[in-house]
Amino acid sequence: MGKDQKQSGQEAADMEIIQLGTASIWPAEFSSSFLIDGHILVDCPNGLIKQMKRLDLDILKIDTVLITHFHADHYFDLPLLYLELAFDAVERGAQSCPLTLAGPSGIRAQTETLYRLAYADTVQAVYEIIPFRYIDLAEDG
Repeated sequence: MGKDQKQSGQEAADMEIIQLGTASIWPAEFSSSFLIDGHILVDCPNGLIKQMKRLDLDILKIDTVLITHFHADHYFDLPLLYLELAFDAVERGAQSCPLTLAGPSGIRAQTETLYRLAYADTVQAVYEIIPFRYIDLAEDG
């Protein structure tokens, strides 16, 4: 614990970080992604939803997704995440919890385009079920 924390009476919070993948786009490995405290997802690469299910992680707890940049190996499983959240809400007869997506400028347009390309016939239904909040991060971080 640092000196400033001791003086203010604050203790460092424990954080659980699970590496879901550490590789690039190559199909034999899982692309880079992390889950923080069970609900914050850093990147949503191809194959992530299957990897989370293999590891028995609760996908439905995800409420925040940070996309580092717009390459396939960092955000192509977003449509599958949307479907998981929407199907769960329908099964429960309720609206899904809000989902915050933060990333480079244009995060909303990029992810909406990706979803329409992946599952155009479900766009309207999913957008009525999941309340989305988009945050454009500054280019300089």
